Amino acid sequence: MNPLFVVLAALAATLALELPLAAAIAPAEARGVCLATALCANLVTHPLAVALQPVLGFVPVELAVTAVECALYARVAGLTPARALVLGLVANALSASCST
Repeated sequence: MNPLFVVLAALAATLALELPLAAAIAPAEARGVCLATALCANLVTHPLAVALQPVLGFVPVELAVTAVECALYARVAGLTPARALVLGLVANALSASCST
């Protein structure tokens, strides 16, 4: 199978899992910016994670991705730190559990 297809399919699955979760966790007034943040964050972190996992390992890369996404949810989307942490942890645990 074409490696690019595998990466794109994994990205599509990640987005299919994480975007609805972002919409559900975000308060109504921040839903749009939270969805945009989740989409943009995943478009950046997912390819980096795929590239770095063979070198650094699954757990360190997933922890770094989760930390970056939590920070973005708090700073860019304006979620409270607690809500950003819940979203980042649950979303990445969900998508990581489906990728292993």
